[in-house]
Amino acid sequence: MRPLLFATFDPLLNTNNPNNNSRVNVVKFQMDYPSPGTDPSFNAHSDTRHTFYGVSGIPTTILNGRTAMNSHTQAAIDAGKTEPAYANMTANLTQNGTVVSASAEVTPFVTITANSPIRVFQVLSQQFYNYPGASTTQKTYHHVARKMNPNGVGAAVPTLTSGTALSFSFNNTFTSLATPAQLSYDLWNSNNTIIEYVVYLQDTVSGHILQSVGVQAAPTGIVNLDANQQIGVYPNPANTNATLAIKTTSQSLVDVKVLDLSGRVVYSTNQTKLNAGTNEVSFNTTNLVNGVYNVVVTAGDQKLTSKLVVAH
Repeated sequence: MRPLLFATFDPLLNTNNPNNNSRVNVVKFQMDYPSPGTDPSFNAHSDTRHTFYGVSGIPTTILNGRTAMNSHTQAAIDAGKTEPAYANMTANLTQNGTVVSASAEVTPFVTITANSPIRVFQVLSQQFYNYPGASTTQKTYHHVARKMNPNGVGAAVPTLTSGTALSFSFNNTFTSLATPAQLSYDLWNSNNTIIEYVVYLQDTVSGHILQSVGVQAAPTGIVNLDANQQIGVYPNPANTNATLAIKTTSQSLVDVKVLDLSGRVVYSTNQTKLNAGTNEVSFNTTNLVNGVYNVVVTAGDQKLTSKLVVAH
């Protein structure tokens, strides 16, 4: 993706709170080109969708499954939203670490026969990850498809009777990979990442997406710190709130500071008493501008640091 596009398009998407029971659902399918063709999120499911759309160059954005979105503006999103829906869709997603349980319900407004070209697509995507080692100019990735159910061609639907609901589910256990590698369906830097579940009905002849729904879930419970990890932040990126997990070997008095990249302190707590083990400190990120922050925890002579990304 060209720097100019991802520098402007991702903020545009974020203003619409995508994949969160909102007005916009988005899935990005990463490719193995341009040269050197080493995009770490490319896999067979994404390649199948690339072939379906007949994309000959990237980046390409497609609105409602059939219209090239040449104007990356709010007006273009609003125009796409005016198309009529053919079904009502709801979805649920729970996430416990890298174990994901997702389900959706589709209630069509018209009867759809079993031999129609309409298929249901279920996608689990990763809301955000950062990969400084990427060989292209893109280092941050948003709403990237990781795995589809059952695969990139979707699933045929039985006869859907107008007004009668049909249920679908997608359960998956991801593996965490510290170093991105192509052709994997796993997560990158996945400690307490946010998973998104997007479901859509698509006419595979015209490409028209009849309706979609998107939800997301942050990991439940205390952040799962690795054996050698003493600090972590989740969800990351954060929208309205973030939780800092700190692991200590004994009861400690700690200072917590959040600094922007200029070194300015934007949040702090002084002399917070933490017990031995893993502790949580939550703070509001609503008033923080989008960007990268350094979280610094000081306990006596010890200093722990972690990165926090804020994306509203």
